[in-house]
Amino acid sequence: MNAQQKDVIIHPTADARIKEEVAEILGPFNTWVTGVAVGHEPTSHECFRHWLRHGGLKRFRRTHKVAA
Repeated sequence: MNAQQKDVIIHPTADARIKEEVAEILGPFNTWVTGVAVGHEPTSHECFRHWLRHGGLKRFRRTHKVAA
């Protein structure tokens, strides 16, 4: 196991991975930084766009996998 693999979260199902992804997108940190960026209480769509544009998807794919 290399250093990258030890930092990966393995989800038992794709459903569990997706729930974790949504929780991160709509979580307090992302909601806060999105609100700062847009200057108001962000919508869920704005949170998703901010997360996506700032590397959230790439990082999430690197650190979260579904068990085979």
